[in-house]
Amino acid sequence: MRARITPGCLLGAALVVAAGCGGGAKPVKVAGRVTLDNQPLPGATIVFTPDGGTGNIASGRTDDAGEFQLTTFGPDDGAVPGDYKITVKVDGVLDTPLEGDPMNMDDAAKTKFFMKMSAKTKAAEEKEKKERKKRGERDKADTSLVPPVYRDITKTPLKQRVPADGKVEINLKSNAK
Repeated sequence: MRARITPGCLLGAALVVAAGCGGGAKPVKVAGRVTLDNQPLPGATIVFTPDGGTGNIASGRTDDAGEFQLTTFGPDDGAVPGDYKITVKVDGVLDTPLEGDPMNMDDAAKTKFFMKMSAKTKAAEEKEKKERKKRGERDKADTSLVPPVYRDITKTPLKQRVPADGKVEINLKSNAK
């Protein structure tokens, strides 16, 4: 007996093979809470940047209780497994101005937002900050609730491995240097 292969069979087989050959790692749910001096930190943007510089950035925004969920590709989908450095910033006192909520941005806007955190952009911002200081203008970042060490990807002591064992707790200290 001879088997007959139809176009429908070929299409079905192709779909099965394609489904099993996913391109990259899938995000895992990551939720947590941010506190500053043991108090919830509302309105903060949490950014998980892959340690080593390559990979997908994940971000989240804290609610009034300081709780957040991370997003990488779609709302609240989590972060791709790996090791991350964490930065925390509060709206209105960002080193890099926030143009909307990253949770609601399309891919192009999200990429633009995260590009602002690059070393080149940081250098330009530092130059502008020095010029404002020379003119006697006050720097918004100086009044931030979040100490500069937590806002700077090159200095942050905050690290996390994903997947996390339970809820991620990020405890900031206002006197951190």
